[in-house]
Amino acid sequence: MIPIKTALVSVSDKTGLADLATYFSKHNISMIATGGTAKFIRELGYPVKEVSEVTGFPEILGGRVKTLHPIIEGGILARRDLEGDIIDLNTHNINPIDCVVCNLYPFEKMMASGETSLEKVVEEIDIGGITLLRASAKNFKHVVILSSPSQYSAFIEELEKNRGYFPLHLSGQYAIQAFLKSSEYDSHIANYLSKLLMDNQGGDFPAYLSLIMKKKSSLRYGENPHQKAALYEDLSLD
Repeated sequence: MIPIKTALVSVSDKTGLADLATYFSKHNISMIATGGTAKFIRELGYPVKEVSEVTGFPEILGGRVKTLHPIIEGGILARRDLEGDIIDLNTHNINPIDCVVCNLYPFEKMMASGETSLEKVVEEIDIGGITLLRASAKNFKHVVILSSPSQYSAFIEELEKNRGYFPLHLSGQYAIQAFLKSSEYDSHIANYLSKLLMDNQGGDFPAYLSLIMKKKSSLRYGENPHQKAALYEDLSLD
């Protein structure tokens, strides 16, 4: 079971965030957040520290660099059951982060708009958010990653049921969802940039095409009766 004492929140889609922040505040779970998210939480009347307050380093490059800092990444990636990691945390005054709430820049919306300006396209490519997703998912034994607002209610229910602790097996499932989100996101970017930058090489079709699929159902048999088979469809995560 994972005790939830500190949460890092950095979201573009703030759906359901008010309820989650209310729960965190009510149960004395400390919140750290990036600029716009911190403003949203603060306007709800709840205490929150901005990432720059925790790291002692401001957001730079027009917001391109926010959470990419050893105090943040170290707090997420530290293995609580490894003495060397705990020594490193104490040596560098890094506090563990037990839950990360993160969704990414809405690259899909930019795609739907048909944007062709390369400058605008690249600014919608999330870097810090992807790092948060992957770091948290990698360390799912100690950190819960919430990559979608659709997970918030079940997350709160589990904490209520387990008195502030979250089950490890569910953390592993959430980690898988985070990696799928990351993979889907990168596929969208690769496909869009391929069309934008290499359209002449691909003709009517992109030069490269990256797909991520979800199993829809098992089939009775494959090409021959002795073979197994399954039907997959394009993945669209909530």
